[in-house]
Amino acid sequence: MPRQAGSCSSCQTLGSTNNDSDMSTTQKIMEFARDPMWQSIGVVLALAALALSYWIYRRQKERKRITFERISNVPLLTIKEEVAGRVSVTFDGQLARAIHMATVRIRNAGTTPILPADYLEPLTFNTSAGAKLLTADIVESDPVNLKPMVSVQGGRGVVEPLLLNPGDCFVVKMLIQDGGSKIEPEARVVGVRAIEKVLDPDSKYELQGLVGIFIGAIGNLVALGLRAPRMEAKTTPGEYVGYTIMACGFFLWAYSTLVRYWHKRKLGRSAGAA
Repeated sequence: MPRQAGSCSSCQTLGSTNNDSDMSTTQKIMEFARDPMWQSIGVVLALAALALSYWIYRRQKERKRITFERISNVPLLTIKEEVAGRVSVTFDGQLARAIHMATVRIRNAGTTPILPADYLEPLTFNTSAGAKLLTADIVESDPVNLKPMVSVQGGRGVVEPLLLNPGDCFVVKMLIQDGGSKIEPEARVVGVRAIEKVLDPDSKYELQGLVGIFIGAIGNLVALGLRAPRMEAKTTPGEYVGYTIMACGFFLWAYSTLVRYWHKRKLGRSAGAA
């Protein structure tokens, strides 16, 4: 009998030790979850999940959408007024005072294919009044087996109707003389109200950089507004949230600035090669 009592006592001691261990683990998990830094990260991840859910919803929604993106607009030749009467420049035998090279991208940004039969009127590129379109060429297409055809007809660039699956795109390079470099796309496509103009890369990344600065400023205000009353006090969860927002804003600004710089260098090399 005494042996049984000792055995029961040891079992109770072991059970008490296991309970203490479980409680200690639970307390550690609760303390980890209450950590202000991880709480702020959780808030940011929740917001990112909401944004991702909305983006997926927009991507899955069936719609037809054609976008027009101006990649570059570079003056290749300009004759100043003071020498315009003494120097003449011709292109294919025609007098030209100023020549611009414009590069644009056409993309099926929707979720459904655009068939050749969907074009009631072909896609055209119109120039501003007084300008004349000299040449139009396809310089890039994605996928590579996409074979768009463009020609100059009546001073306009005309693209023959073609199949554009979602994500398909092609790049057109045009030379324009006498009258600036403004290009207006036009087409009548079933299910497409109008061709949507999107920001060129330089403007897009500039806007992203400004948004990053704005987000960083908001994060700074949040951190200052929710900081502890005394400097020696511990950092509050609100401060961690503010610092996280500031870091996101700084990352967006740095990324946009670097990509914008890289794009300008690439554009400069392309213009020099042309």
